[in-house]
Formats: sequence, C-alpha cells, structure tokens
Amino acid sequence: MALANTIFLLFGTMYTTKESLEHLLLEEHHGGGGGDHHGNSGFPLGLLVMLLIAIGASFASGTKLKNHDNLVNLTKQSSQHQQHEYIQNTPVDALVKNIYSLSIVSAGSIVFVFQLFGLSSPSVDKFLAFGEASLMLYLGAPTATALAKVLLQTMPDSMTHAIDHHLRSIQQIPTVVSVDKVHFWQNAYGKCIGTLEVHTRPDADDDAVINASFDILEPLVKENEGELTISVIKM
Repeated sequence: MALANTIFLLFGTMYTTKESLEHLLLEEHHGGGGGDHHGNSGFPLGLLVMLLIAIGASFASGTKLKNHDNLVNLTKQSSQHQQHEYIQNTPVDALVKNIYSLSIVSAGSIVFVFQLFGLSSPSVDKFLAFGEASLMLYLGAPTATALAKVLLQTMPDSMTHAIDHHLRSIQQIPTVVSVDKVHFWQNAYGKCIGTLEVHTRPDADDDAVINASFDILEPLVKENEGELTISVIKM
C-alpha cells in the first residue's frame, strides 16, 4: 500500500507539473492576460485557518507521534553512520531530521504566508506549484525505490560486502562443504532478515555447525534485532 501511494504521488507530481507549465505557457501566449492580480483577497479566511491547523497537526504528528519515521529510517539504511546520527533531542530537531514532515510543514507555511500577506498571483501560484512538484519528486523517487527493494526483498547494497565476508568465514568451517540459498533483506522497520542453507559432510554435528554459523552471522542482524534462519543439509 505504501509503495502504491508513493507511485500515485509521482503521478501527481507529473500531473501538477504539466498543468502548471500549460497554464504558464498560456499566460505568456496571451501576453499576460491582463497581468497578475496581487493581493488575492478572494482566498477565504476559513481556508487559511484550516491550513494553519493542518500545519500544526503535521508538526505535532511528526515530532510527537513520530509520523513517517519508518520511511526516514528506510531511506537512510544505505549509510550506517547516518543511522547513528539520527538522534532527536528537541521537537525542532525531530522535525528537521524528518524530511517528510519537514516538507509538509514548510510547503504549508510558504503557502500560508503568501496568502496571508497577499503575495499570491497567477504566476507566483504556478511557480509554487513547480516547487511543490519538485519536492514531491525529490521525496517520491528515493522512497519508491526503497519500498520496492523491501517489497522485492532485495539485499541492501551496504550489506553485500559484509555478507560475502561472513559467508567465506562459514565455508572455512572444517565440516562445511558449501553455503547455498543465501537471502538477506531488510523490512520496512529496518530489521535484517536472513536465511541460508549450509551443506555439510555426513559426519558433521548439526548443532555445532548451526552455532558456529550463527556466531559468524550474528553481527549482521543483532544491531537491528533482526531474524536469522540457518538450515543444515548433509551431503
């Protein structure tokens, strides 16, 4: 569902960009059509109040309810040090480090200020729409990519080297013949899920192989409280 919503957001970005560009070109084609109308006082006061309430609700949900935190962590999984830097000390810090809530609050605040002080005009509205479309693309593209990797259970690029190194260590266990069907991926909560088959000689001790393999791979899943499943198959 989250991936579908993100893809819908990207389509909304393209539609907003198309409409804004179309109206802007039409205005230039007609020579401005009577010029911009500054101080657009026709914007109802009730909508301004509703917009202000929405901004406050977005701020509260982003700082107190940790809204979008899973998406923030998901899109930052490519860098381990970034995860350690993601520390929230104050509500403002929490908002600044949550790009999704920050974007909603910032975009709403800009529109509110422009309407409140009568700075809005047809041309300004078009450029604001371009800005919002660019922001949606900036947020939507990496989010859709990260969610698609979760949906497809794709191994994170940042873990590839570490996994290969640990698998070579497992293959050095005397009774291990080979390691097969290795699958590591991260879910939407940032937890690493791993499964693999260890092929051993007929005289191997299953418990000893499992314990040794688990000790080798445990650092990959222990930090984020992930899950690890190891199967032993005797050749």
